[in-house]
Amino acid sequence: AGTWEVEITYFPMPIEHPDRPFYPYMLMIADRKQNSVIGVELAREREDFAQELLGVFLHKMITLKVKPAQIAYRTDLTRDVFEKTCQTLKIRLEHTPDLPMVEEVYEDMSQHFE
Repeated sequence: AGTWEVEITYFPMPIEHPDRPFYPYMLMIADRKQNSVIGVELAREREDFAQELLGVFLHKMITLKVKPAQIAYRTDLTRDVFEKTCQTLKIRLEHTPDLPMVEEVYEDMSQHFE
């Protein structure tokens, strides 16, 4: 089913909170073959954030009824979160310096929240 670009990074803007503002993690998923964004999800930095984001990814696969043949990623954090699940599901992980679709989503969000 092609390649999905997947990135976990920090959201470009702080989120206001009564205790103090914080930068949540942001998961971005895009399908290269379909040339479409599959999802963008925020998660607060806490002990289970990785499981929460992994759950979002798995939910997208189930809802779309598709399993990517490969995941392209840039960061060690993304690899660390997805490695075991990808091994289990037999999805190739490919490290790449460029994720054009994900980069575009991030740039759009950064500009939108300036």
